[in-house]
Amino acid sequence: HLAFVSPFPAIYGGKTHERFTVDMVSRVQLAELGVPVPRLVSYDAVEKVMVTEYISGETVDSILEKIGERQAMGPGDEAVIRQSAIGLAKMHRAGFSLIDTQPVNCIWVPEEQKVYFTDLEFCSRQDKRSWDVGFFLCYLAARLPENLLKTIRSLFLQSYRQERQIDLAEIDDTSRELIEYLPIFRTILDIRRFTPEELFEGLITT
Repeated sequence: HLAFVSPFPAIYGGKTHERFTVDMVSRVQLAELGVPVPRLVSYDAVEKVMVTEYISGETVDSILEKIGERQAMGPGDEAVIRQSAIGLAKMHRAGFSLIDTQPVNCIWVPEEQKVYFTDLEFCSRQDKRSWDVGFFLCYLAARLPENLLKTIRSLFLQSYRQERQIDLAEIDDTSRELIEYLPIFRTILDIRRFTPEELFEGLITT
């Protein structure tokens, strides 16, 4: 329903079983193409349950949050930004768009120097590559102070272009469309700090 009230693309899969199938099939295809995603281990198509490879690391969003708090990039942070861009470009070069490119869905594994994309339920063969990049960059704006945003944004785009060319005008258009939604994105990030149980407890006590 997001496509009716926001620039979010219209996607296939409004029902749980459809999103489950999209995630499962896309996961297998991308892993075979060498795109860093947690591999499918097992699944139950009736119960709509899947088991994926366990990835031990830190979300890219938590790394961005730390960069924002210290007002500077730390050792290894540049590699996180570069690999986020390179991994997304590899996915695009393989003909897939991720749609939900929130950094909270990306896991940085320093031992492998890779960023894994974990949430594939909106993955699509539609050409939404400019959206993917613009949506990720919007979350940079949600997390980073202005003095760092321009530098890290440029680093991301430069790294992406090492793997695949991109239409910067389309990216800028997407960014302009999304800028008014920044307060919503920040609220979503704040909410995701809590477990469902903590959120419920907060609701019934206020």
